[in-house]
Amino acid sequence: MKGLDRFSLPQMLGDFRFAFEKNREALYFIREHRLWEGFWKFSWVMRLLVFAGLIASFKFYGILRNWYGGASTDDVLAVGQSIVTLFDQVYSEGYHFLFLGGFKYVVLLLVEIIVFHFVRRTLEIKTGNRQDFTPRTFIRAQIRMFVIVLRNFILETLLTVAVKTVMGIIGFTLLQTPLILLIQCYFLGFAMIDNYNELYGMSIRQSARTTQHYSGLALAVGMTTYFLLLIPLLGPFIAPFFVAVTATLSLHDLREAEGSWRYNWQWSPPS
Repeated sequence: MKGLDRFSLPQMLGDFRFAFEKNREALYFIREHRLWEGFWKFSWVMRLLVFAGLIASFKFYGILRNWYGGASTDDVLAVGQSIVTLFDQVYSEGYHFLFLGGFKYVVLLLVEIIVFHFVRRTLEIKTGNRQDFTPRTFIRAQIRMFVIVLRNFILETLLTVAVKTVMGIIGFTLLQTPLILLIQCYFLGFAMIDNYNELYGMSIRQSARTTQHYSGLALAVGMTTYFLLLIPLLGPFIAPFFVAVTATLSLHDLREAEGSWRYNWQWSPPS
């Protein structure tokens, strides 16, 4: 693919910043173009999302209940320490539940059809090119996301084990958590970006190779998804749709700015 050999660290950092700056634009874009219209027909997905949100909420409710039972209110310092402890527990327990438990990928599977809808609508608005989609198109997208989730989960697990092993051997565990976080964010970002790549006719292998050269963007998209999913109850609703639009706007505008030298594919959705 022409231009992919021009990947560099400055480019990665630039893409990372560019994608983060697109979050605000994505919020206005969703509201202005009312992207939620049309996906209410997927009511079964919304019911599953409610269920997923309730599961996450019960988890965080348990954290709050345990914290409240042991919280100290004797003085200001004790209250401050209790609040710090609460945030630490929410981060630690939420992290293990959502990410080490693979819950994030369950959410992506549940919402794939709606995410695909958001990406498709965003591209149609940005390009002015409307495409006809059949139920078969959405079924193919759902199957593809299953493959992506399985692939990402396996690779993420292997790389996490490798990082822990290496850091344990050299005794430099300080970098272990940041490196694992970057790994998880990258694969989360790739799962979101792949919806865009699929609409440009890429295979999963081609999509993965292209995303490597947009690693900064993938990290930014994954990091946004990561922290939004940590929000109790609302996280599973907000994160996938919002981040799908951010990723689509970022990739589309990068193509426009660069003259497509890094992304030489045509808007040709799968049949």
